[in-house]
Amino acid sequence: MCNTLNRERDFVNHARHELRTPIAVIRSSSALLHRVIDSETKKRITPCLA
Repeated sequence: MCNTLNRERDFVNHARHELRTPIAVIRSSSALLHRVIDSETKKRITPCLA
């Protein structure tokens, strides 16, 4: 049982590490888009991002 829990914990830690960079890129790209696009475009795309 302990071995199974350790393997599961290792998998989750590895997955979290692998996803951290892509998520950071998406967040920073989204923030940049919100700063540079005009207000009309922002109104159109904001519901899509929710």
